[in-house]
Amino acid sequence: MTGKDEVVQPLMTVRQLAQQGDVTVHVVRNYLRRGLLQAATHTEGGYQLFSVSELQRLHFIRTAQQLGFTLAEIEEFAASALVRLDG
Repeated sequence: MTGKDEVVQPLMTVRQLAQQGDVTVHVVRNYLRRGLLQAATHTEGGYQLFSVSELQRLHFIRTAQQLGFTLAEIEEFAASALVRLDG
């Protein structure tokens, strides 16, 4: 149940996520293929929709790359973090 004071964050399309993350659509799709990003839901027309948490994840990935980490290293880190959270 949603309280009156809670703000529901709108979902973003691939293009909107890319614009807000200051990357290209191709970068977002590459991260999707690699499993670094995940759509929150899909529309009836098949469009992927993303939550604000995926935008934060996108910012994290880009920051890690700027610090010198490769996508393979970021994938390993993300996978091990998920295992710890689930386990």
